[in-house]
Amino acid sequence: MQTDDIINDHTTFRVLMRAMSNPGRVFRLPRHRDVLGQRGLLAEVLRCLMDHEVTFFVLDDKSNGLSQEIYRYTGSNPADLETADFLIFLEGTSRGALSGAKRGTPEYPDGGATVVYRVEKLAEMGGEVELRGPGIDGTVRPLIVGLAGTEFGVLREVNAEFPLGLDALFLDSDGGIMSIPRSTRIGAN
Repeated sequence: MQTDDIINDHTTFRVLMRAMSNPGRVFRLPRHRDVLGQRGLLAEVLRCLMDHEVTFFVLDDKSNGLSQEIYRYTGSNPADLETADFLIFLEGTSRGALSGAKRGTPEYPDGGATVVYRVEKLAEMGGEVELRGPGIDGTVRPLIVGLAGTEFGVLREVNAEFPLGLDALFLDSDGGIMSIPRSTRIGAN
């Protein structure tokens, strides 16, 4: 790996950590290079989060093309949804599959999966669902265009037994990233 790649990955990682610390806020990822063609921003995020010790699942990767690219760039191996450490949903929906994802155990609550959604557009205001919890001053109502309406309900359900649950990241085509960690309370819309 070249020095520029390491610096770029560190910059991306810092943006990811800011997003995880500030649920519902939108941060911009730097555009360093186009590692996976049209999926370059997704690749930047996955390169910072994944390595050979974790597994992943891509919903609807029928040709297995994205799974092969993720393996090549991260060293991570594909797995079933129920055992994967990272779940990748390219169309803004899990189609209810999140209910079967691993949520950690009382002894190891951090063993829950991380979900990465690719969506159309992110904004810090204008949404109908209210978020509250650590890292949020009062409440926020972020707008996530391209996320299926049922996903907030599924996320609320799988995160109902905190500290067990899933951390969610949302990535839009403009390089915006937002998080909803498992510690965030999702209000009914």
